[in-house]
Amino acid sequence: MDSNLIETIAANLRHHRIAARLNKSELASRTGLSRQIIYLLERGTHDPKVGTLLKISSVLGCSVEDLIYPARNQ
Repeated sequence: MDSNLIETIAANLRHHRIAARLNKSELASRTGLSRQIIYLLERGTHDPKVGTLLKISSVLGCSVEDLIYPARNQ
């Protein structure tokens, strides 16, 4: 996956997680993912799978597109 896309996902994930008032452990628990994966995704050092993005977007109440496209007003 393109490094710019991974960085965008990292920033958007962090933004939406904080907006949802969840810490990394809470997001991990609600998605069934490990806290380590959430940490790596937010650092931009892990290449997420589509299924992972679907789980995260569902919990955060946003679309996958909200996670992968550059935000305009963050």
